[in-house]
Amino acid sequence: MFSYLVKEKVYGPVDRLARSVDPDMVRLALYEALRYVLTEQKKGVTVPLPSESEVEEFLEAVEKRGVGIARKVAVVSLARGLRQG
Repeated sequence: MFSYLVKEKVYGPVDRLARSVDPDMVRLALYEALRYVLTEQKKGVTVPLPSESEVEEFLEAVEKRGVGIARKVAVVSLARGLRQG
């Protein structure tokens, strides 16, 4: 999902994820990304969404292991999205 945002040049949620200093910032970035993707889907664009359990697992990992995991997701998503774009 985040790599799709990069491909579409919507960097805000990915940047927020990369700059997160606490789990609340990660949740905000994830919320913004989901909202953007839902808007795209309403326009008829097919964008894969993570499942509810995937979102919960990610947020639990951030809580347990720290925001570094969110930063890693942001960097990998940026690299993947740039290659796709």
